[in-house]
Amino acid sequence: MKALGLRRAAAIDGLRAIAALSVVAYHAWLYTLPTVTAAHRDTLADQILHELRLGLVLFFVLSGFLLFRPFAASIIEGRPLPSIRNYARNRFLRIYPAYLVILLLVGLVFGAAYTQGAPDGSAAIGYLTDPLKLTANMLVVQSYIPQTMVTGIGPSWSLGAEVAFYVALPLLAIWCTGLAQRRLRPVSAVLAAPGLLIATGWLVTLYLQHRTAGMTGDEAFANTWGHTWSAVLARSLLAQADLFGYGMLAAVVVVALRNQGLARVPALVPALLLAVSAVLTWAALVGPLELYARRFIGMAAAVLVLAVVLPSPAGDSNRMAEVMEARPLRYLGLISYSVYLWHVPVLFWLDRHGLAYGDDTAGLAANLALVTGVSVVLASLTFWLVERPALNAKQRTDVRSSQPERVMSSSSA
Repeated sequence: MKALGLRRAAAIDGLRAIAALSVVAYHAWLYTLPTVTAAHRDTLADQILHELRLGLVLFFVLSGFLLFRPFAASIIEGRPLPSIRNYARNRFLRIYPAYLVILLLVGLVFGAAYTQGAPDGSAAIGYLTDPLKLTANMLVVQSYIPQTMVTGIGPSWSLGAEVAFYVALPLLAIWCTGLAQRRLRPVSAVLAAPGLLIATGWLVTLYLQHRTAGMTGDEAFANTWGHTWSAVLARSLLAQADLFGYGMLAAVVVVALRNQGLARVPALVPALLLAVSAVLTWAALVGPLELYARRFIGMAAAVLVLAVVLPSPAGDSNRMAEVMEARPLRYLGLISYSVYLWHVPVLFWLDRHGLAYGDDTAGLAANLALVTGVSVVLASLTFWLVERPALNAKQRTDVRSSQPERVMSSSSA
């Protein structure tokens, strides 16, 4: 690959590390300071820690960017789509083996799974022995059944939306190919897919906002996290669709610029993109866009991805990418999927065995360090023993692929 879009696996892993650390810090705050809720945040520190939950948005945006990119390139350049069979096999190998192993360990060995309720401090934690709940979690459909909502590994609800996106993506690519064959400009045809997802995400968001208008905090919480069909909708791909769509838009930008023969961008461009991302983040968290923070953080994340992957005239990288390529971040990004799955069960297990620290600021700092350390150790084990062998099989499939150009490689793509 000789133009825009040179591989940035290390920098992408760095972004993924930032997302993982944000989510870990949020959950450490949430479970260490039980009196602090989404509706009661007295200090700036509490406000910041609460919004770290939006690190998950970056994961969705990265999936949209990395996975749509080869499909967009094929359509814009008039080549056949990548093998959907290989794509499906690779997606399975990427997420399922590690997920299944960690789920069974958490639910059947450590007894640190959600067995009932919602993550508001009142949920039941223990062994996941109920056949329906265990089966739903093993099939990654727990967030699509009201009775099994928020069971198993708490953060794994996002995998339901992720898997649904995996299924929808090839269908969207086939649709875009059909549009291109009807004499629509290839770039315009490719933009139809993220456009549809962005519109869907916003429509569902506006519907859910309307539905919860006038509700008390507890009622709104139950509406989006309880055992209801509205909670199923709120956790589904439909409600997260625009977040994937923003990443897909970033992928189209990279492919389109490369297709124009632009090998470098001015050094000022990544800096400007970083500034735009910062402004969007500010406006979403403390400014006029706070009501739709998740949506605008998705936009900010997509702009941040572009700031990292676009190469400057000085060479293959830019300053932002160099920061993301720091070795500690690279390694944490490498194991970030396992960290994401392990950290909440680790919190519960430590608390159950009296190993967690107090419920004050000092306790929060200690718990964060402890949970991060234990999660990194466990994540390293599952990465090297489970994820890495699966990724090796995935890479062998990629090598056998007949496609003339491979997608940006990333251990978590």
